[in-house]
Amino acid sequence: MSGDKKDDKPAPATSVDDKTVRKLINEALTNAGWKDDKSYGTINKAFRALQAYRQKPGNSLDLNYAAAEHYMFARLLVATGRVSQTQMKAMTFAYDAKKWLDAKTGDPNKQAVTKNPVSPPSWAVMMWGMKGATEGGGDKDRLNPDGKVPLWRSVNDVLGSTQAVGGQYDTTKPNFGYGADAAKK
Repeated sequence: MSGDKKDDKPAPATSVDDKTVRKLINEALTNAGWKDDKSYGTINKAFRALQAYRQKPGNSLDLNYAAAEHYMFARLLVATGRVSQTQMKAMTFAYDAKKWLDAKTGDPNKQAVTKNPVSPPSWAVMMWGMKGATEGGGDKDRLNPDGKVPLWRSVNDVLGSTQAVGGQYDTTKPNFGYGADAAKK
């Protein structure tokens, strides 16, 4: 029904449109102040804005927003030196593989960190995570060229030991990815 308040919001994207994802990423960075402050903090603000949108009921299944958030998450963790590009790409692949396995075994929301449903596994979303890791490497080199990043760290070191809904790692904590250790760099 057109004119209904409920119908004014577009339906969640069930496939990934690369132009839309890039637009969402650019808007998040712009709104976070990227033009004047190309720092870890700005990347973190952009990630948090995308994450906040996806955590609202009804938004978690939009694959364009999932791709943009996964991109910004990977970019943030690599840019801050919290994780290497190699490890972030492996973690990105493993996360989607785990989502695929959970879906195949009848528990597609096993990876949930909120009460919202988990977006389905998607090759295109995963590839945006890979792009974020690569671009995060460029940010890391620019912001902290002498900083040493280990090839691999334990997952608890990377994601923290705080767990959320379903016992999964909780990336919703305020300092996740951009904490006191990253601010020192």
